[in-house]
Amino acid sequence: MKTLDARELPETGAEPAGLEQYLNLKLELAALIRGVMQLFHEARDDRREHQARRLLSRLAEDQFNLVVVGQFKRGKSSLMNAVIGLDRLPTGVLPLTSVVTTVRHGDRECVHVQTRESSLLCEIPLAQLPEYVTEKGNPGNRKQVLLAMVRLPAEILRLGFHFIDTPGIGSAIVANTATTHGFLPEADAVIFVTGFESAMNEGELAFLRTVARHVSKIFFVVNKRDLVSAEESETVLASIRETISAQLGDSAPRLFAISAREGLEAKLTGNPEMLAQSGLPEFESALTRFLTTERAHVSLLRTTERIAALLTPEHVEIRASAIRAGLGSEAVRTMKHEWDRRIRQIETACRQTAEALCYRVRSELPFRFHNAIEQHCADVHESLRAQVDSLLLQQGAHDLQELADRAQNVATDRLRRWLEARRPEFVEALWSLAAEGVERLERLHGEALGLAAELLRVPQAATVSWSINRDEAVFSWRAAAPFEWRPRYAWELELFSMEWLRRRVQRDYYRTLEAAAGAYRDQVTQAVAEAGGEWAGELGSEVCSALERLRSQVAAAVEGRSLSVISGRAGELLTRLDNMRQELAKGGQAEGVTLPNVPTGEQRIIRSCFVCERMAAAMFDFFSKRQYELAMNEARQRAHTANGGFCPLHTWQYEHIASPHGVCLAYGPLLAAVARHLRSIATSASSSRSMRDRVDDLYPSPARCPACQRASEAEKTAVEDLHRDHAVGEFGLCLAHLSAMLGKESDVETARALMFEQAGTLERISQDMQTYALKHDAVRRELASDAEWIAYLAGLSLLVGNRKLAAA
Repeated sequence: MKTLDARELPETGAEPAGLEQYLNLKLELAALIRGVMQLFHEARDDRREHQARRLLSRLAEDQFNLVVVGQFKRGKSSLMNAVIGLDRLPTGVLPLTSVVTTVRHGDRECVHVQTRESSLLCEIPLAQLPEYVTEKGNPGNRKQVLLAMVRLPAEILRLGFHFIDTPGIGSAIVANTATTHGFLPEADAVIFVTGFESAMNEGELAFLRTVARHVSKIFFVVNKRDLVSAEESETVLASIRETISAQLGDSAPRLFAISAREGLEAKLTGNPEMLAQSGLPEFESALTRFLTTERAHVSLLRTTERIAALLTPEHVEIRASAIRAGLGSEAVRTMKHEWDRRIRQIETACRQTAEALCYRVRSELPFRFHNAIEQHCADVHESLRAQVDSLLLQQGAHDLQELADRAQNVATDRLRRWLEARRPEFVEALWSLAAEGVERLERLHGEALGLAAELLRVPQAATVSWSINRDEAVFSWRAAAPFEWRPRYAWELELFSMEWLRRRVQRDYYRTLEAAAGAYRDQVTQAVAEAGGEWAGELGSEVCSALERLRSQVAAAVEGRSLSVISGRAGELLTRLDNMRQELAKGGQAEGVTLPNVPTGEQRIIRSCFVCERMAAAMFDFFSKRQYELAMNEARQRAHTANGGFCPLHTWQYEHIASPHGVCLAYGPLLAAVARHLRSIATSASSSRSMRDRVDDLYPSPARCPACQRASEAEKTAVEDLHRDHAVGEFGLCLAHLSAMLGKESDVETARALMFEQAGTLERISQDMQTYALKHDAVRRELASDAEWIAYLAGLSLLVGNRKLAAA
């Protein structure tokens, strides 16, 4: 168990920083979104409730995507091991073509492998990872691996880091570089790894230019500093800095010179001097700063603005109602006329923009994927044609007909795999085609808000503009029509075996298959157009509907009609959202803030109260022995009866562990003795008060209960052991036993350390509980970890004690 040291704890009153602060803000925002959802639910506004739930889902799915790129042997896996603080990822192995390894949080070490052959994930031990992601273990990717997801119980991963380790760029395996390119749009930041042992080559520089076009944040790591002297290190760094500045100009990233090997060794051995010398803390601090003050705060700020935008009608309605009292009837009529005239102009422009957007996406999306569609349909056609040739060699008419019947299944399976592989490209194309229209829709909504602010004298800072996020470009596939192939039944093959007959049947099947493939190609093209058009149509409809609601609600408020059923309560939520927006904006701009190092190493496991656990074990041992004695030992039965039994709490705990037979043997004589006492009291007592007092004496008392005495002894021993060793470590303490520990402690510094330890434990469990609630409400329960699933039990036990010590 860990020994407490007050010097390692934060100062009194210290606020959480870095990722902890971000997590707390995220959970606070989740609570606000739940409040907004409740308002929409009560108003039966299903559409806005669904939109708010979507924002909650994005919040639950939030993670920091760190894409790690670099040539083979530059030390990418070593760097990730060092940052995580665990020596788990295999290093120095030749990566496999087109296989990406991701590293994310898990309750236990394992790997989930996704293959092209199945949508189901295959779980393997971490030790077997090289058998799936290396050329040696899986030559030529014979196992058809698409993705390997490593899950580790590491603290840094629990807080949201998600590493994506891509194949080496610029290698002899061309597909490696292509795969790495495909993951760039998923990156919040890129960690570009090179090394001190050799200069950057043209392949690395070309890829660096590509990365800079796709990703705004690059961390440039020069690894293996331990291989060169200090003078050589400065020379290499100066050369690399000059080279990348020539390529990227003013946008050249800062360089981090580190030794991942030394950094990992220092963390594993607890050597602070070596850790500082490795250069790793400086890199981790910059990484944390970006994720907490730039990316994370911007992400939360965007979500805050989105949820506030959903409440914009209520916001302007509240304001319109407030200023109406000071206006005359003529002024009200003028305001309403001006509002109606100008907002309808904006609505007309919005509908025209939405229609143009939908038309453009429907018409151009299939064109952009013309070659890909042609290739997919050719693959389906060639596969079926090859099977026709194979079956004709067997002269099986029934086999040919069976092939025609299952052609639809063949096409459907290949279409599914084709779509999964192309989905990122579809999303990229959607956003590219829609960018201009989306920008105009956002501007029109902003004009409407500006108009409302102008008429109602709402401060511009209080209005929230509508923004459409890139992650909303979700390609929802519209299934193509079935592959229709209906060749005639070649019955003559069952009777004759002539070669010319087989050739005639073959030509007939080729002709009908060609026609079916052409029709299928048209259906897939149409399905792509419909899917893109549906997305664009829903996007335009969403903005048009928002403008229509805004028009109606402002007009109603100006006319003096009653507020909507939720506007009154929306005011409080809007105030809280505005306060959070200001806090996030300030946090994102903070300069010179010293952030803690990234938490690394094994994920901390929170256990139940140490004292409660010792007491529960002692009580189980006590009742296991006592229930046997009460069932088998007559002398113990008589003593039990004479003592009046157990107290109420321990009576039921005894019943939970004993058999009905044992309970009858132990308590049958006791009930008979109580009955005799009641008769004696009824005969001899002179008043009802004296009867009551004497009956109270019969009630089982904790003072006489042997189980209570045993629990008290176990509690006292456990508290003394814990106090003697100062060994709280990863054990929690319920509030009652925290008080008992403090009652024995005279050293104020040790007592303060104990309080900080307990506070940290409760905060950790509180985060797990709230995170589980967030994922539950967002309908993302599958994302919850084991610790989050059972956090409610851990939280209650640390608040009121172990439930094993309560009545069963």
